[in-house]
Formats: sequence, structure tokens, C-alpha cells
Amino acid sequence: MKKIFTFLVAFLTTVSGAVWAETNPSGTSETSPYDLATRGGLEITDDGVYYVYSSSETNNGIMVDGSVSDHSNPTIHLVGININVGGTAIHLKNYSNPTFIITGENKITSQGSDAAIKVYGAIAPGASFTVDESSTGILDIEMTGNNSNVAIGDRESLAGTMADCGSVTINGGTIKTNGNIGEFDQHAFRFGGNAIVIANNIEGFNYNAEERRSGGLLFLNGDTPYVGEFHNAADDPEFTLSSPLPEPYKIELRQ
Repeated sequence: MKKIFTFLVAFLTTVSGAVWAETNPSGTSETSPYDLATRGGLEITDDGVYYVYSSSETNNGIMVDGSVSDHSNPTIHLVGININVGGTAIHLKNYSNPTFIITGENKITSQGSDAAIKVYGAIAPGASFTVDESSTGILDIEMTGNNSNVAIGDRESLAGTMADCGSVTINGGTIKTNGNIGEFDQHAFRFGGNAIVIANNIEGFNYNAEERRSGGLLFLNGDTPYVGEFHNAADDPEFTLSSPLPEPYKIELRQ
């Protein structure tokens, strides 16, 4: 039995980049969050509310699978995760539409063999990744391979190129990555509110598409000297900093 269990854990780690251990655990709260480092990976298939952190660096991740119960729309509070994997740390499968609330400092390190946050969308209906406007923390996604690797989105690992991914909406908090955020024709990347987005590139993003932007502060690779530009549908530069702005980035209003 021990050999079979060891093989299963090794197999899951190889396939997903992270190990999934518990499904829909009850009792997580702000004062008693789920510890990825001690309890293993977290699999969510319902619409529950989950608080997640890791007491130390871990290769255990989070998977949301809406195909089990037709849809899964949980609220996931990231309150201090620290995940280091070869590929995917957070995997959003079909029919998965979680809302993330980011508090404090959160870190994902990925070697880039697959998207660090995989938002499945190759086959309809796909999944969606949403960061709520109430977020006040930072999620730092470091791609240790190269900047062409996908931080949030999807990737065809055999071809080594981005695949069509589900929708990505960031309305709050700080998302910082040296990798790419990917989306293609069928789905959309949107950001707004008081969100701060720092990325190497956003594939397929149209700055002039007002339906895709409603505020927020955006930094892309090549901004010199790391100056963010407001993208507000009403051309209104008002902005309240409600999450960390890492150095050396700064704000400059561009009329």
C-alpha cells in the first residue's frame, strides 16, 4: 500500500506541478486558514468560502474543478501562500469561476513548464480567473524560465506557445509578474477599479477597447522608468492606492 501511495503522489506531482490532497475541507476561516504546507494541496468542487495560506514554501497547490458539480464558484482568500512548482500552482478547470481576494503577501514561483495559474479554456465553457476589488494584498508570480512563459492563462506545452485561455478579470489588489498574461479571441482580459497589474506582456489586450478597462494602473515591460499608466474608460485619472506598489514602480498621470 505504501508503494502505491508513493507512486500516486509522484504521478500527481509530475502531471500537475502540485499535489492535491484534500477536497472541500470545512472550517477554514480568517483565523483558521487552510495550510498548504502541512495539509497538502487543496481541491475545490463547490461554491464554498476558503482561506488559504502556507506556513512555509511548498509545492502543494490549489485546483478548482467545476465539472464535478456542473459549476464551481467559490470565493478563495489568499492570505499568504508561498508555492514553488515546476509548472502550475493554481489550476482552474472547466466550469470553474472562482473569485480570489488577495490579502497580505502571496508568492508563486514557477519554472514555466505550464502556466503558473492555469485558466482552462481550450474547450468551452472553460474557466475564469477573477480578483475581487476588495483585495488589498499582492500576488507576486515569478517565472524562473524566461519572460515568455505564461504566468496567468494557458499554454500548449508541446508546441511551447500560448493556448486559448479562459477570461481573466483583475479589479483589485496587485498582480506582479515577470511573465505574460495570456488570452485570445474567444475570451477577454479585463482590469479596473484600483487594481495594479505589472506584467511582461498581455497577449491580445486592446488598450482602446473600453469594455475591457474601467480603471486600474498598468505597467508593462519597457515602461521607463517603470511608470504606470492609468487606463480608465472615462479618461478619469482619479485613483486610490489600496494595495502595494512595489519599488521601483511609480505613478505618473498621463493626460
